[in-house]
Amino acid sequence: MNFSWTAATAQVIVFALIILFFVSLFLFVNRIIKHHLETKASLRRLEEKMETIMKTMEEYRRS
Repeated sequence: MNFSWTAATAQVIVFALIILFFVSLFLFVNRIIKHHLETKASLRRLEEKMETIMKTMEEYRRS
């Protein structure tokens, strides 16, 4: 039995790259989901502000 440091090093590097890929993929998906949720919340606040403005304009027209 002969131990090959080159093969062992290559296997460790490949394994590390696979782990790095999955960690990066997880962080990317997590960031996309967070951004999507923040965008939805921002749109919801914008809709509420627009409704308030529209109600104020209607009250102003009636008076």
